[in-house]
Amino acid sequence: RIASAAEKGLAEYLSASLLPAGSAEVDTSFDKLHNDAYESPEDGAAWRAMMEACSLVGIPLNGEEKRAWRVSCDARLYAKALKVADPSRSVRNVVTFGAGSLKHAHSDSEQVGTSDVLLAGSAMAVWTLKLSSG
Repeated sequence: RIASAAEKGLAEYLSASLLPAGSAEVDTSFDKLHNDAYESPEDGAAWRAMMEACSLVGIPLNGEEKRAWRVSCDARLYAKALKVADPSRSVRNVVTFGAGSLKHAHSDSEQVGTSDVLLAGSAMAVWTLKLSSG
């Protein structure tokens, strides 16, 4: 998406400047993106606590939540993280969670409602309490 936006911007600039199309080019790279990603187990302590927290605060769950959103940009942030939430297991126990709807996430119409932010904050508080109390 970034590469196509850069190309579109260059084309608009060339047109507005009355320069010939193709008289310049744009080259994009993502040098810092290294996908050392992984998936946490769906039965992990962090996952179970998050599902329970969402239910308790009223975030509707439809059963699709166990289907991981396999996005390297999120997973790579934690690929080398220390074991989280369940250090006795030889797994990283990370849940990527956010407010709002996935249909709007990372899209041109990205948005989130105040009520969704408040629900997410409540879920995070309950999640933290569940994990800290064992």
